[in-house]
Amino acid sequence: MGTHLVNLMCANIATNGSSPDDREGRITRYLELLTNCQASEEQKEADLFVLLRHVLMCGESADIVKKVSVVAVEQFPQITLFWDKLKVHLTLTNKLWDRLLKCKKESVWYERICHEKEKQNRNPDVNLSNRILSLSLASIELFPRSTLLWDLYISLTRELHHKTLKTALMRAIKENPSRKQLYLKAIQLCPEEADTIYELIEEKQLRVRTLIEEIQMFCEI
Repeated sequence: MGTHLVNLMCANIATNGSSPDDREGRITRYLELLTNCQASEEQKEADLFVLLRHVLMCGESADIVKKVSVVAVEQFPQITLFWDKLKVHLTLTNKLWDRLLKCKKESVWYERICHEKEKQNRNPDVNLSNRILSLSLASIELFPRSTLLWDLYISLTRELHHKTLKTALMRAIKENPSRKQLYLKAIQLCPEEADTIYELIEEKQLRVRTLIEEIQMFCEI
């Protein structure tokens, strides 16, 4: 359809939409045109993004925002620039989350895991520990170099399944051998393994200015 034309459509909505119902009708028709037009996927994505930006920035009703957002997420889950605003307006069902995860974006996986953790925090009687840990494990398998997701996985393992914490830390070090913070975190959380971990630091020839005795003292504080 063309992004320039969609910009004109949005301007038309803003200037001629005399009532919320009128604007919603126009946006619905434009949305149908965008999703059914004979254009490349790249062009559809760009056009839909312009319309999505309009409804988010121009104070359209929650119903309109939700309608456009659902189409945007279902057709192009990689559109996450307005993620914080989108998740306020969307009811993120498991089906919709599964669609989102297919875009293989680190930030979406992080949000998904935190979403499940928040559900458990709100309903402590519902045990979602296995589901949360499974999602977190899947995320680091998909993004083995992600600092964000490894830190989250270690934190969740420490809280939800402490007996596997050592395994999680050693795996994190194996996947990210040059990340010094992981070695220090492992020493702090598993001080009984300090000697072994310090040997790994020396083996990898990493520069750590703190002596092992000082690290152990730090862990005891």
